[in-house]
Amino acid sequence: MQKASSSVRHYSYTHTSSQFATIFEFTTDSGLVYGVYFVGGEKYLGGNPNYRGYIKEFGFDTISANHTSEVPTRDVRIKYTILAILKEYIDNNIHSSIIYVCDYSDGRQQKRSKLFNRWFDDSENSEYKPDVSITKYIIPVDVENEYGETVKTDVVLLNLETCLFSKEFVSYLLSD
Repeated sequence: MQKASSSVRHYSYTHTSSQFATIFEFTTDSGLVYGVYFVGGEKYLGGNPNYRGYIKEFGFDTISANHTSEVPTRDVRIKYTILAILKEYIDNNIHSSIIYVCDYSDGRQQKRSKLFNRWFDDSENSEYKPDVSITKYIIPVDVENEYGETVKTDVVLLNLETCLFSKEFVSYLLSD
């Protein structure tokens, strides 16, 4: 199947890597600076040392709000930039699987989950689709917020079929 090409281009981005994280940054036309990060996701695997390095936690957020007063309400280039970064990371790290935990700090975790899932599903037939086969799982979990309250959020597992522990990640995460 031929991948559809997007008429909207993503922002240019830079990245830095260390033994602990890979961080991408980009700046929107309105001056917002976003960070997209991939860090060790071992905390989701019960500390099993066999999995260390094979699962990464993915996330993104604004890291600087020095923007103009005319901030567009929806900047589609943000979506395409995050998808481009996700594709690049996955294509260069085919032995890892990715976990995205929807931020629950402001009670908008379900909206974040729906938005990310729509973005990822939209990439299926586009130039932003990763080159490796991926199965997506949405796993609802209970977490404790900063006030000690239990809240529900989603964990999205992007399970790369090329990951050495692919089946074990899914079994472990779905067993709770």
